[in-house]
Amino acid sequence: MKAKHALHHTSPSSGVQSLSVDSQPPSSSSTPQMSLEEKFKIIRSVGEECIQEDELLNLLNLKPEPICYDGFEPSGRMHIAQVALHLDLLCFFLNVEFLWSSDEINSRASEYWPLVMDIARRNKLLRIMRCCQIMGRSEQDELSAAQILYPCMQCADIFFLKADICQLGMDQRKVNVLAREYCDDIKRKNKPIILSHHMLLGLQQGQEKMSKSDPSSSIFMEDEEV
Repeated sequence: MKAKHALHHTSPSSGVQSLSVDSQPPSSSSTPQMSLEEKFKIIRSVGEECIQEDELLNLLNLKPEPICYDGFEPSGRMHIAQVALHLDLLCFFLNVEFLWSSDEINSRASEYWPLVMDIARRNKLLRIMRCCQIMGRSEQDELSAAQILYPCMQCADIFFLKADICQLGMDQRKVNVLAREYCDDIKRKNKPIILSHHMLLGLQQGQEKMSKSDPSSSIFMEDEEV
């Protein structure tokens, strides 16, 4: 099961089982308050691309403690690219909450699944297939029905978690753009801001992404020194 983590600044609800809560906010008496420009500069430094910078600046001005969304698969071996992601996440935000998506969905299924289906019905098949890069697939691959539904679910996660910022890798950009397009469809003014971070290159020549599905491309956390 894919685990999602959102950066909340409130205690988890009674129906949510947190995997861990990390990095408690420092006391205001011991930590100087950052200016709006300083906050913007730190957050923007995480991303290779930001859509849109003016929206990010406005968000930080109106909501000093925004909610960010990221997701990862805990299955298999962990490699250093995943660790680098978590270091990016803790560079600014003060409170990190790791949540199981299955727990979230099961506790609010009547809210989640209609959202997934609404995203699905508002998009053509070819538009959804363009998002299959998020699963390490291409549009030319033979996709199962589940793989076609998956981008709709990931798009729904963004709204389900009430995320202000999607802090994901460049390989997840297309589904985040899908979320912004969905806002246009439903006439929602506040779109999620896309902050796409750099991808750690694979070890083999020409590999744009380090992937645990290709052991020759990755440095795993349990690898021995050579």
